[in-house]
Amino acid sequence: MHRQPRNSWWLFIGLISISVLGWFTNTFTPKNLFIQIIFFFIILATTTSLSLYLLNNVRRALWVGLGVIGFLLLRYVGLREPWYVVLLVASFLSLELFFQKR
Repeated sequence: MHRQPRNSWWLFIGLISISVLGWFTNTFTPKNLFIQIIFFFIILATTTSLSLYLLNNVRRALWVGLGVIGFLLLRYVGLREPWYVVLLVASFLSLELFFQKR
């Protein structure tokens, strides 16, 4: 089985996204909805690019990124029970199994 080499650009984009995230959180306060949407988009870009470098699979990297965003949105809304995280992980695992190539 031949594995594709990892693309180091995804690591570079992930590190740049981390620095943009640090700058963004130190510069802007989360007062309006537009700033919060940009924050979650930066988090999505950061986690997706770093997990794309680590996993070397686009679909799984998107699931990880969307899972992190889902977890943060649950925390933002105030749903902090552990069962919500278990349900979130179970739903993303079931989606991964559903979209898996056969």
